[in-house]
Amino acid sequence: MIIALEPRPDKTLPAIRQALTHPRDLECFDADLPVVVEQARAEGDWRLVEEFTHMWWIIACVSMQDPAPEQQPIGQWR
Repeated sequence: MIIALEPRPDKTLPAIRQALTHPRDLECFDADLPVVVEQARAEGDWRLVEEFTHMWWIIACVSMQDPAPEQQPIGQWR
């Protein structure tokens, strides 16, 4: 997968969420974020949140480049 130089969202959770153009991606992001935060808190390993952020940043970059509604969500955390 090639990620174009522009446009790209900031690598923050609010910017990533705002960049998601597909309703299914938004649903997955909103459902998975509290799960990953709770898992990170329970395990004391915040790298899980970093991995989640990076994964969704890539999805947001793709979403911004190809906002076609038929695109399937790329991943779910669960």
